[in-house]
Amino acid sequence: MSHFRKNSLRTKLFLSILLILLVSYSILLYFTFASVKTFVSSEVDQQLLENLKLVRATSRIRTDLTISSLSQPAAAQPVRQWLMDRNQTQMTDAIQRWHEVLPFVDFMAVVDANQHVVARLGSKQPTGEEFGFASLLKKSLSSLEPMASTELISADILHREGLKDGAARSNKGQALAVVIVVPIKDRSGQLIGGIVAGDVISGDARYMEKATGLLGQSIIAAISQNGRMVAGTAAGVIEELPHSILHALERGLTFHGEATFGKRKLHAISEPLLNLQGEMVGAITVAMSPERYRFMRQEYERNILLSISVGALLSFVIAYLVAKRLTAPLQELTKGVHCLENGDLHPQVKAVTNDEFGLLAAAFNRMVLALQERDATISGKTQAVIELNEQLEARVHERTAQLREQARLQEEILGSMAEGVVVIDGQDQIMLINPAAREMFGFDSAAYNGQSFATICQQGAFCGLQKDIQQLRLAGGQALVAIAAAGKYLQANLSTVQGGDGSVACVVMSFRDVTVEEAIDRMKTEFIATVSHELKTPLTSMKGSLQYILGKGKWLTSAERELLEICQRNTDRLIRLITSILDISTIESGGVQFVLTPQVASELVISAVEELRGLALSRNVTVINTVEADLPFIAGDHDRLIQVLSNLLANAIKFSEAGKVVKVQARALDRHLAISIIDNNRTIPEAARGKLFKKFQQIDQGEGGNLGGSGLGLAISKEIVERHGGHIEHQPIYSGGNEFIITIPLFEEQA
Repeated sequence: MSHFRKNSLRTKLFLSILLILLVSYSILLYFTFASVKTFVSSEVDQQLLENLKLVRATSRIRTDLTISSLSQPAAAQPVRQWLMDRNQTQMTDAIQRWHEVLPFVDFMAVVDANQHVVARLGSKQPTGEEFGFASLLKKSLSSLEPMASTELISADILHREGLKDGAARSNKGQALAVVIVVPIKDRSGQLIGGIVAGDVISGDARYMEKATGLLGQSIIAAISQNGRMVAGTAAGVIEELPHSILHALERGLTFHGEATFGKRKLHAISEPLLNLQGEMVGAITVAMSPERYRFMRQEYERNILLSISVGALLSFVIAYLVAKRLTAPLQELTKGVHCLENGDLHPQVKAVTNDEFGLLAAAFNRMVLALQERDATISGKTQAVIELNEQLEARVHERTAQLREQARLQEEILGSMAEGVVVIDGQDQIMLINPAAREMFGFDSAAYNGQSFATICQQGAFCGLQKDIQQLRLAGGQALVAIAAAGKYLQANLSTVQGGDGSVACVVMSFRDVTVEEAIDRMKTEFIATVSHELKTPLTSMKGSLQYILGKGKWLTSAERELLEICQRNTDRLIRLITSILDISTIESGGVQFVLTPQVASELVISAVEELRGLALSRNVTVINTVEADLPFIAGDHDRLIQVLSNLLANAIKFSEAGKVVKVQARALDRHLAISIIDNNRTIPEAARGKLFKKFQQIDQGEGGNLGGSGLGLAISKEIVERHGGHIEHQPIYSGGNEFIITIPLFEEQA
């Protein structure tokens, strides 16, 4: 303490800090002790309330178990039949089995819809009279829902239900019990009777057994009837509720506070038990001894005193260290100022802190070194800037050469491409036309670069793309368009490129000559149609011959009959394949006349679903139809639209695993109606989606892959939908499943 001189800054600062800390601790101690009592009392009430909830929950377990266990036989068909036949023998045996599952249930009976007893626990007891508890039975049976209520049961009813110790367990001729009613309904949902079970609380030594293990020794729980305990966790502690608690309970209030139980004062919470009519029939009480309360309060006060003692000691040490640390920089600065007064222009002050004193010391030191460091800093930075400029120039030259080389390579790549490429910018100016495109459209040179799109449109080659380009600028993405130019069939792939601001910077068009492919496809289609037509007649004759042999050939062996049936099935499959080929050939050639009339979408879907009901049942697949009947009319050919829906539904059912669901839904758009078929099977891979609607293409879908098919269903559906002026598409459901959507125009007169 030799550093603490009277009236020094360090002494004054130390005493000020110490005084502030001591006053703060005194105020804190006063208010802490004042609030500890309130806090501990609130903590005890909260703890008792939690334990009260625990007692209620453990008491409810037996009731919930009884309802759950009796609800299963109540829904069983044999029990319904025995009750309707009033088969007392079977019902009594069933009650005995139920009681083996629920041994804690004290009485059990089955009543009919008029509340008359059909059978009860113990077959020798009489039946036919009303059971009792008319209000509870009436409410449960009328609502057709299981119901439980805490009721007072007379000793006569307990004796009637076979409880030999009923009188001993009753209090003033009544016993407290939980009565459970479980309705029994027939197949149509009509009431035919119910199961009545009772769990007598009074005198049940094991009723609070579960709560005893959870509450511990310091918490006492009891269930009382008429103010006297009938079940509890600590016998002899709470025998009778005091008048103060009974007075609050009789008014329908929950009591919490101190009360005298016999000769002991306890902190307690008690709430009434009400029957179905809202009348108090008993009470649940949870209590804690005052010793526990005092122990908790003394524990808090002891911890507070210990914390304050340690805090006071630390406050003294902290005040000393803070005063010393705060005044040390001032002493160093004072020495530096004295050096300047004596002519020493190179003093250095030690900055021992990071606060304002440290900043002041650092500023003092920087003031001395600022001028001599400035020239050195400027010279070094100037040299660094020169070196950076030289490096930057070298990098610019290097990068320029790289960009030129990349531009040359890109130009050579575009020039060597077999596909034609045309690029136009956001102002419809031509940015690029490669040699393949110039050759396709008969352009002499690349002189069109930089000109407007309207210039080449005058030659007629691109005029058909103007509308598609404008739509693509608005919607973004890609588009595939077929055009004819210079006697060739071209397939154009249009895509947009976005700029940094999100707008369309340019449109890239790539063209592929598909003239030869179109010719080959047309020849293939004509060849297949011709061959199919020639094969259909002999196959039909073969089918008739096989049917005749199978129908008349009683002399055939089982092996011969099996071989003939295999021939017949394969002949049928070939005829279906040829019919599909002829259908799609006829549709493509325009030989099918579509009669467009107003159609109701819901009726079309119902017809298609009914047609495939047998397939769905055989595959164990559920078809859900959510199409509403009030949707607008669509313009379509009735039979052809059902053919499309049947094809899509058949595919969804065939490729779905057992237990899966196929959903059909519809929604009205602007001038169209969209019908969706959704399955939750595996999603079709992205690589296979491009060939979904092509002819003779089959997708491997796991279990469904071995079901067979012509690969023409989706192609025929696509042709039919497009002939209606609509379109068909596939949307993957990435969480699992596929959605096929057909869009048909609305009937104009109804739109």
